[in-house]
Amino acid sequence: MSSATPVDPDPMEDVLGLMEAAADRFDQLALWRSPGPKLADAMERYERVVRRFEFGRLRFVSECSVQDIAGQEAGLSIEAFLQARLRLSPGEAKARVRSARELVGSVSISGEMVEPELPATAAAAAEGVLSVEHVGVI
Repeated sequence: MSSATPVDPDPMEDVLGLMEAAADRFDQLALWRSPGPKLADAMERYERVVRRFEFGRLRFVSECSVQDIAGQEAGLSIEAFLQARLRLSPGEAKARVRSARELVGSVSISGEMVEPELPATAAAAAEGVLSVEHVGVI
């Protein structure tokens, strides 16, 4: 029996690994083998999942902003940080920061939950019902 203390896995690494594995597996699918109605249903389901991941991106932006990662790591605004780190256009970086502010709740320095500015829109985006483009219009 080993006396070594087991290392707790990093949940974020686990989830990101699963996402990468799922993307790899999807790339290998022979979509042409799916009959039309099944393919259309799968496409709709895929879209909803992608939208949920888009909302997840906003959660990252919000948390990086709350923790001032941009300022600490590079002395930049969150928009400039996103442009540099993710190779985004200025407009895309600004849109993500705005959407994160409107849709993602956060925790204040005192530990209080701060609700998103648009809670109903946030709920629909988190479920994958609305896309980032929809949110921009709203």
